[in-house]
Amino acid sequence: DGGVSHRASPTSVRSSEAMAATACEGVLPSAPEQAAGQEPPQEAGRDAELARGAARAPTGGRFAIFSPLAVLACTMLLVLEFFVNARGVDFDGPPTPECHFRMKLKRLQACAAAMDVNPLFGPGAPALARLGALSGAKIADHWQVWRLLSGPFLPGGLVQWAGNVFLLVNLGRSMEHLHGWWRVGAIYLLAGMSGGLACAMFAPRMLSAGLSGSICGLLGAAAGDVWLNWEVLPSPCCRLVNLLLAGAVQAVLGLAPLVDYYSLAVGFATGVMSAIFIMDRLTPRTNCCAVCSRRVSKGVAGVLVLAAFIGGLALVFNVGGVDAQELCPQCEVLACAPFPWGCSDAKCWWTCAAAELPRSD
Repeated sequence: DGGVSHRASPTSVRSSEAMAATACEGVLPSAPEQAAGQEPPQEAGRDAELARGAARAPTGGRFAIFSPLAVLACTMLLVLEFFVNARGVDFDGPPTPECHFRMKLKRLQACAAAMDVNPLFGPGAPALARLGALSGAKIADHWQVWRLLSGPFLPGGLVQWAGNVFLLVNLGRSMEHLHGWWRVGAIYLLAGMSGGLACAMFAPRMLSAGLSGSICGLLGAAAGDVWLNWEVLPSPCCRLVNLLLAGAVQAVLGLAPLVDYYSLAVGFATGVMSAIFIMDRLTPRTNCCAVCSRRVSKGVAGVLVLAAFIGGLALVFNVGGVDAQELCPQCEVLACAPFPWGCSDAKCWWTCAAAELPRSD
């Protein structure tokens, strides 16, 4: 009144700002802090943020190592497939189903099989078998266990390579930034080998190639990562939706030969279980009950994955006279089926010729 302006003191302004900030964080300052205009402890605000799920996700400072190397290996093997598929083929003659799409550059010859043989635009079965495609008969009869490692890096064709490499570059690299390259690499290999074992058990005469089993393992691990770190990851629901869409793409690829649903389903399950005992929470808890339950879940998941892997090897090699095909005679249909389902050979878009193990090898 009377034209006299009242200015707020700096101390009262700072006190008001501190009270407003702490009120937004859900932490009320104590009476001494209100009087003195002091800010509340940062730890209390941090705990409140974590309790509400509003904490920022760690950005991660690790380098992506495994994903680029895996992409490089898959790309080199894809190029090699086309050259191996053209070995011994007379390019002066008419195209054959195994070597239909041809390319010749001086002395270099490459070709891909017809689309009704391999709709993934890749080589035929003989070339894939030479390069290490997974086969239960090869593993059990000739002890070629190394095919469990070569199969997850050997693409079935250009279409499968493009779809899976895109997911590997985006999903694998982001997971490596948060959890480290060796964890992502271990999950990739475990999922690919477990899915290959499932195919070798129930469809030993079928070839299986490609990254799909390992990619599904990474999808399962990413779902487990969202579950473990729900409160710190940004937009966890959106992440789950993206993972669901990526899984749908893998399911579509599973309709084609050389990509069996055993690798997809078992690879995904292995990825989920591996995430439990390989990955860690980004914000470790100090509560005694939470720490103990986390350790127990890690141990149980690790034992289950190890037991399933050993059991799969035992069934592949018929240890004790137990044959997986006798346990489930109709399971081989899931490895490969002509499309559309129930079609005759003349009307099918493709058959399982590219997935059948050559008898002469």
